[in-house]
Amino acid sequence: MSNTEKWRSRYDERAEKYGTSAKANDYRDYRQFKILQSIAGSILKGAENQKILDIGCGNGSMSEPIAKKNTVYGLDFSSRMLKVAQKKNIIPISSNALHLPLADKSIDATFCFGLLQLLGDPNDATQCMCELQRVTKPSGILILSTINGDSLLQRIACNIFKIEGKYYEKKYHAEEIYQFLEESSFTVEEIYLLYPPLPFYSKNLSLGVFSRLFSSTLIIKAHKK
Repeated sequence: MSNTEKWRSRYDERAEKYGTSAKANDYRDYRQFKILQSIAGSILKGAENQKILDIGCGNGSMSEPIAKKNTVYGLDFSSRMLKVAQKKNIIPISSNALHLPLADKSIDATFCFGLLQLLGDPNDATQCMCELQRVTKPSGILILSTINGDSLLQRIACNIFKIEGKYYEKKYHAEEIYQFLEESSFTVEEIYLLYPPLPFYSKNLSLGVFSRLFSSTLIIKAHKK
């Protein structure tokens, strides 16, 4: 079974099991999901009548609040997830992240939450970022969230619970993510970091030693040059 089929099967099953619940999307826990949703909402606060792309949207839980005042396109390869997302006023697009069926410069902002870590080949990660750059309008926003590959705590947890391959394909280091963004003409504006199980996050302009070692998740706000 290919990686694509493996993840499609996993998320089809989770859509059937959890339906509209945020649990379907494999967030660490509900608290982390709400923190991520709060950060995304604050970045896009006041957005109205914009075209938003939620790439790897799952059942649409993350972008559901944004869909109330904006046009949200949800892209996923799980047809069962998309069926649920459509109930949340999200326009479903069945495709993968490497070939987006969208016009050039047609999107105002993009959510890319938990997708990068499913792309085990760095070339695929680069292709995904280039596709996002292509469809994003000049000065458009990208909000990207992924596992922090520099995290000491993340490495310990992954070794203990043997979750590599089950919940992700690859943990990218911050420098690799920055390089993906730079090569696809995105400029990093803000960095948010999560420290589960602690119920808070920090906002930095750069990553210090503490942030690298102890944060589990990076959320990056970038804009297209």
